Amino acid sequence: MEAKQLLGLIDQEINMNVRNWKRIDASKLVDSYQMEEEYKPIITEYVEKVNDLLQIRYEQAKEYSWPMSILGLIGSSAIGTGIGALVGYFTDGINGAKSFAAWGAAMGALFEFMFHPTYTFLSYKYIRSEIKSFKEPVITYKNQALSKLESLVQ
Repeated sequence: MEAKQLLGLIDQEINMNVRNWKRIDASKLVDSYQMEEEYKPIITEYVEKVNDLLQIRYEQAKEYSWPMSILGLIGSSAIGTGIGALVGYFTDGINGAKSFAAWGAAMGALFEFMFHPTYTFLSYKYIRSEIKSFKEPVITYKNQALSKLESLVQ
Protein backbone atom coordinates (compact mmCIF):
# COMPACT_ATOMS: atom_id res chain seq x y z
CA MET A 1 0.00 0.00 0.00
CA GLU A 2 1.27 3.45 -0.90
CA ALA A 3 2.31 5.72 2.00
CA LYS A 4 -0.04 8.56 1.05
CA GLN A 5 -2.99 6.19 0.63
CA LEU A 6 -2.21 4.50 3.95
CA LEU A 7 -2.10 7.82 5.81
CA GLY A 8 -5.37 8.84 4.15
CA LEU A 9 -7.11 5.71 5.43
CA ILE A 10 -5.67 6.15 8.91
CA ASP A 11 -6.77 9.80 8.88
CA GLN A 12 -10.34 8.70 8.17
CA GLU A 13 -10.29 6.44 11.23
CA ILE A 14 -8.75 9.19 13.34
CA ASN A 15 -11.45 11.64 12.23
CA MET A 16 -14.20 9.19 13.20
CA ASN A 17 -12.70 8.85 16.67
CA VAL A 18 -12.14 12.60 17.02
CA ARG A 19 -15.81 13.31 16.22
CA ASN A 20 -16.82 10.93 19.01
CA TRP A 21 -14.12 12.20 21.41
CA LYS A 22 -12.71 8.69 21.66
CA ARG A 23 -9.08 7.96 22.37
CA ILE A 24 -7.43 6.10 19.53
CA ASP A 25 -5.62 2.87 20.34
CA ALA A 26 -2.50 3.31 18.21
CA SER A 27 -1.32 -0.30 18.33
CA LYS A 28 -4.77 -1.67 17.48
CA LEU A 29 -5.12 0.79 14.62
CA VAL A 30 -1.69 -0.04 13.19
CA ASP A 31 -2.32 -3.78 13.49
CA SER A 32 -5.62 -3.48 11.63
CA TYR A 33 -3.79 -2.44 8.43
CA GLN A 34 -1.46 -4.56 6.35
CA MET A 35 1.71 -2.54 6.04
CA GLU A 36 5.43 -3.04 6.00
CA GLU A 37 7.10 -3.41 9.39
CA GLU A 38 9.20 -0.25 9.06
CA TYR A 39 6.01 1.80 8.56
CA LYS A 40 4.52 0.75 11.89
CA PRO A 41 6.63 2.88 14.28
CA ILE A 42 6.12 5.98 12.14
CA ILE A 43 2.36 5.49 11.94
CA THR A 44 2.20 4.70 15.67
CA GLU A 45 4.11 7.89 16.48
CA TYR A 46 1.73 9.90 14.27
CA VAL A 47 -1.37 8.44 15.93
CA GLU A 48 0.07 9.01 19.42
CA LYS A 49 0.81 12.67 18.62
CA VAL A 50 -2.78 13.12 17.46
CA ASN A 51 -3.97 11.37 20.65
CA ASP A 52 -1.95 13.75 22.81
CA LEU A 53 -3.34 16.73 20.94
CA LEU A 54 -6.88 15.40 21.29
CA GLN A 55 -6.38 14.91 25.04
CA ILE A 56 -5.17 18.51 25.44
CA ARG A 57 -8.22 19.79 23.54
CA TYR A 58 -10.54 17.67 25.65
CA GLU A 59 -9.05 19.03 28.88
CA GLN A 60 -9.41 22.60 27.60
CA ALA A 61 -13.04 21.97 26.67
CA LYS A 62 -13.75 20.68 30.19
CA GLU A 63 -12.12 23.81 31.64
CA TYR A 64 -14.34 26.13 29.60
CA SER A 65 -17.62 24.33 30.22
CA TRP A 66 -18.52 26.07 33.49
CA PRO A 67 -17.62 29.63 32.40
CA MET A 68 -19.60 29.16 29.18
CA SER A 69 -22.67 28.08 31.12
CA ILE A 70 -22.40 31.23 33.27
CA LEU A 71 -22.03 33.36 30.13
CA GLY A 72 -25.07 31.61 28.69
CA LEU A 73 -27.09 32.46 31.78
CA ILE A 74 -26.03 36.10 31.64
CA GLY A 75 -26.66 36.30 27.90
CA SER A 76 -30.14 34.79 28.07
CA SER A 77 -31.07 37.08 30.96
CA ALA A 78 -29.87 40.10 28.99
CA ILE A 79 -31.83 39.05 25.92
CA GLY A 80 -34.90 38.44 28.07
CA THR A 81 -34.49 41.85 29.68
CA GLY A 82 -34.36 43.54 26.30
CA ILE A 83 -37.38 41.70 24.95
CA GLY A 84 -39.33 42.31 28.17
CA ALA A 85 -38.48 46.01 28.13
CA LEU A 86 -39.65 46.34 24.53
CA VAL A 87 -42.90 44.52 25.19
CA GLY A 88 -43.49 46.54 28.36
CA TYR A 89 -42.73 49.82 26.63
CA PHE A 90 -45.20 49.13 23.84
CA THR A 91 -47.93 48.03 26.24
CA ASP A 92 -47.62 50.49 29.13
CA GLY A 93 -44.89 53.00 28.37
CA ILE A 94 -41.84 53.47 30.58
CA ASN A 95 -43.47 51.99 33.70
CA GLY A 96 -44.37 48.83 31.81
CA ALA A 97 -40.85 48.62 30.42
CA LYS A 98 -39.39 48.49 33.93
CA SER A 99 -41.69 45.77 35.20
CA PHE A 100 -41.59 43.70 32.02
CA ALA A 101 -37.77 43.94 31.91
CA ALA A 102 -37.55 42.17 35.28
CA TRP A 103 -39.95 39.47 34.12
CA GLY A 104 -38.03 39.16 30.86
CA ALA A 105 -34.77 38.63 32.73
CA ALA A 106 -36.36 35.97 34.92
CA MET A 107 -37.90 34.23 31.91
CA GLY A 108 -34.58 34.40 30.03
CA ALA A 109 -32.77 32.79 32.96
CA LEU A 110 -35.46 30.13 33.29
CA PHE A 111 -35.32 29.44 29.57
CA GLU A 112 -31.52 29.09 29.78
CA PHE A 113 -31.79 26.66 32.70
CA MET A 114 -34.29 24.53 30.80
CA PHE A 115 -32.99 24.55 27.22
CA HIS A 116 -29.46 26.07 27.27
CA PRO A 117 -29.76 27.96 23.95
CA THR A 118 -27.01 30.52 24.60
CA TYR A 119 -24.71 27.90 26.11
CA THR A 120 -25.27 25.70 23.06
CA PHE A 121 -24.48 28.58 20.71
CA LEU A 122 -21.32 29.55 22.63
CA SER A 123 -20.19 25.93 22.77
CA TYR A 124 -20.78 25.52 19.05
CA LYS A 125 -18.67 28.60 18.29
CA TYR A 126 -15.93 27.42 20.66
CA ILE A 127 -15.87 23.93 19.17
CA ARG A 128 -15.73 25.31 15.62
CA SER A 129 -12.71 27.43 16.52
CA GLU A 130 -11.07 24.50 18.31
CA ILE A 131 -11.58 22.24 15.30
CA LYS A 132 -9.75 24.76 13.13
CA SER A 133 -6.88 25.00 15.61
CA PHE A 134 -6.85 21.20 15.96
CA LYS A 135 -6.55 20.54 12.23
CA GLU A 136 -3.43 22.66 11.72
CA PRO A 137 -1.08 20.61 13.97
CA VAL A 138 -2.62 17.36 12.70
CA ILE A 139 -1.77 18.35 9.13
CA THR A 140 1.78 19.14 10.26
CA TYR A 141 2.07 15.75 11.99
CA LYS A 142 0.68 14.04 8.90
CA ASN A 143 3.17 15.78 6.61
CA GLN A 144 6.04 14.81 8.91
CA ALA A 145 4.90 11.18 8.94
CA LEU A 146 4.43 11.21 5.16
CA SER A 147 7.94 12.56 4.59
CA LYS A 148 9.38 9.88 6.89
CA LEU A 149 7.44 7.16 5.09
CA GLU A 150 8.51 8.42 1.67
CA SER A 151 12.15 8.57 2.78
CA LEU A 152 11.89 4.88 3.74
CA VAL A 153 10.60 3.98 0.28
CA GLN A 154 13.48 5.71 -1.50
